[in-house]
Amino acid sequence: MSNRSVLRSSLAVLLTLSLVAACASPAPSWHGTPYDPVREAPDFSLLGMDGGEVQLVDFSGGPLLLYFGYTSCPDFCPTTLADLSWVFSELGDSAGEARVLFVTVDLERDTNERLASYLGKFNPEFVGARPQDPASLQALLGAYAAYAQQDPPSTHSHADPAEPTLTFTHSARVFLIDGAGQLITNYAFATPREEILADVQRALKGDG
Repeated sequence: MSNRSVLRSSLAVLLTLSLVAACASPAPSWHGTPYDPVREAPDFSLLGMDGGEVQLVDFSGGPLLLYFGYTSCPDFCPTTLADLSWVFSELGDSAGEARVLFVTVDLERDTNERLASYLGKFNPEFVGARPQDPASLQALLGAYAAYAQQDPPSTHSHADPAEPTLTFTHSARVFLIDGAGQLITNYAFATPREEILADVQRALKGDG
């Protein structure tokens, strides 16, 4: 075979490979801040709103959106929960296969009744839970690279000075865990809810 024939054959092979690569659809990337590689989500043992134990294994088989907050939060928490409520409304018949777990960082005030009432305003299927004590809370926050700290009490001119306003400085990220217990990605506050929806839909299909 002449050198020219060899060159033509090589070019034909390269062209074919290029066309195959161009036609292949790359796997879509996760939104937010994906974990690369994905890792096993830290386990937990929490007190559920019904008084029972809540563990990570309870959510196996479907995607879980985990969020740390508190019911008196004036901004981040209600905004985030409203976005997650929208996501679940858009999932339609698949909504029952995904879950939201809201873990309170306000162990003193967020009783089971208060959690149930608060979450019910967004979606009655959202699960609320409490760490057993401050040490357990901080350990769980650290495991997820999250944080929460009570701010110094403050009073306002229109409020009763005997009842100071208590707030927390806390991380406002949502953590996506797949049905196999793998930590996939996390979302900063104000991540477009359409992006979260797309990821939950992808996780429901088992796409990794």
